[in-house]
Amino acid sequence: SGTGTPFDVTIDVGSGTTATWDRDLTISGTLWIDTGIFESSATQRDLTVVGQTDIDYPGRLNCASGKICSLGASFTNGHAVVVANGAVLDGGSSVMTMGSLDGGWGADVTFSSQTTTFSSTNLNNNRVMLISQAGSFDFDDGEVIFTGTQTQHMYLDGDCDIPTTTTHCRTFNDFTVNKASGTLSWPNSAAGWADIYISGDLKIESGTFDTESNYNNDIYVTGEFNNIGTFISNSST
Repeated sequence: SGTGTPFDVTIDVGSGTTATWDRDLTISGTLWIDTGIFESSATQRDLTVVGQTDIDYPGRLNCASGKICSLGASFTNGHAVVVANGAVLDGGSSVMTMGSLDGGWGADVTFSSQTTTFSSTNLNNNRVMLISQAGSFDFDDGEVIFTGTQTQHMYLDGDCDIPTTTTHCRTFNDFTVNKASGTLSWPNSAAGWADIYISGDLKIESGTFDTESNYNNDIYVTGEFNNIGTFISNSST
């Protein structure tokens, strides 16, 4: 409640206790969720965090249904969203935007069932998405969109060498590359292969999507493949 634009906000209300925002809320600095659940009131309101969002265990952030949930859309000094072991980020059916995501060991992350847009990157290492193999990640309901002008690397940590090894494979629904410039790629970490399933459509509307020649990760697309940008397949299948 109240008026104005707070700078930094900390939610520390105790495990299982809920704190709500009941107006369209913009936080111009950092949002820390140390304990408790942070969500919109029943009226469903927008949430915009300009800086970093840091969710620690046992914290949880629930984005509002049908509303904007923008978390560090232009943040580049580190990952825009950091979800710790046991912490929860639930995009619900919001219109979700993140600059970048660090999904730590044991994190629980659900993307929006509408759209989740990655609009920036962590300029310290160009990682737009770091997904731990030990976490719970649900990508497969809505559309994931990559925008912006920076180089963006996805790190999908786990053993996924389809069809040989399917442990910790990640499944996206609709997957769209719409970058004004720059390249999206997914070089793998040392933990194993990182093939991906796309159960919906793969669209490259602008920019470059590169499978990385040093890794040649494979893509399995169930739906349509539409390319009016640049797709570098290297030796991938």
